[in-house]
Amino acid sequence: MTEISKTHFNIQPNLFKMYNLVLPSLGYRLLDACYDLGDNTWDARAESLDFYIYKGVNGVPIRLDIVDNGTGMGVKTLMESYRFAADTDHGPGELGKFGVGGTIACISMATKKKTLTKTIDGELLIASLDISDMKNNDSPENSAYLRQPTENEKEQFTAAVGNHGTIIRIENFDLEKLEYQRAGVWRNALVKNLGAVYRPYLECGKKINVHLVDTINPKKSTTTAVVAKDPLYWDNDDICIYKFEDKFEFNGSEIKIRFSILNNDAIESGNKGY
Repeated sequence: MTEISKTHFNIQPNLFKMYNLVLPSLGYRLLDACYDLGDNTWDARAESLDFYIYKGVNGVPIRLDIVDNGTGMGVKTLMESYRFAADTDHGPGELGKFGVGGTIACISMATKKKTLTKTIDGELLIASLDISDMKNNDSPENSAYLRQPTENEKEQFTAAVGNHGTIIRIENFDLEKLEYQRAGVWRNALVKNLGAVYRPYLECGKKINVHLVDTINPKKSTTTAVVAKDPLYWDNDDICIYKFEDKFEFNGSEIKIRFSILNNDAIESGNKGY
């Protein structure tokens, strides 16, 4: 078997130390990490976003794929995406909840990250990082690398994405760090919350699906389409027990505000299936 050559690149700071020391103190939740990774999809002007949660023995999550059909990344942007704070220009909100971007979101839940990406006129690019390799590496900042795709990877990418887009693959989960230690519970939480988090995109026609891939019994795999959801439950009188709405003018623009008080017991009762 022919060995594929790798081109290592610098990803200062030492993410291994961040994985063990910094991230636990941030209170970075699993769903927050998923939302941050999803934000990159809309920045890339994608029309669809798919979360694939792979379930192994005893329902344990063993892999997460986040797939979009956006513009994809070139070499420079791909390498920057593996650094703590990218040098590329970003608008407000484009680097996620904590302003640290996709790689921090990935290592908050697992140690392995792999990115497959392609622009409409470019070649398929692959970058990888294994946090555990950094522990005994004399130059841990150079642990990430680019490599050429195999023919099988090219076929799989085309089948999953098409001509352009990105796949982010996260593996080797640390179950002690996972908020949801069962793949099905994680899937249900995403389906429940993505509709509110990404409501503006869904109402503009974007598509979001959450797939539960059963690696033990593939016939039991499921796909759930996410629908837009009002986080204020404005039209649900059982949950929204008080509502207030007002509007005012500011700098020539009309500003509308909404305020709700929610019955948390009713929310929890309605979500027992999750």
